[in-house]
Amino acid sequence: PDHVDNVRLILDLDNVASRRGMAMQNVVVSTPGAGQTAQTAVGTISSSKQKYDVLTTKFSTQGTYTAFQQLITDLETSLRIVDISNLKISKSDAVTGTGEPLYAFEVSLRTYWLK
Repeated sequence: PDHVDNVRLILDLDNVASRRGMAMQNVVVSTPGAGQTAQTAVGTISSSKQKYDVLTTKFSTQGTYTAFQQLITDLETSLRIVDISNLKISKSDAVTGTGEPLYAFEVSLRTYWLK
């Protein structure tokens, strides 16, 4: 795309998560600040003047490992280009009604748009 719509991005991510029974929490959206550059293979191969910009979205969620795998699969097949730049998984003390353990996930995603 030639622009980024932060609100639409968050709504899209929340819709994908809710289909898997997960809720997005602690959402933070940021772009690289002055002096920072996006660390991508395209940026290192192309000329120094990038023709695209990067938006980083961080969020946390909780659910089963199976539900999280399905969430990631949904993101992979989405028309929106996203890269997972950071992932932290920790086991929660809670369990589902079927006895399946719950996990806490902290995810950082990068999406791109043309300048």
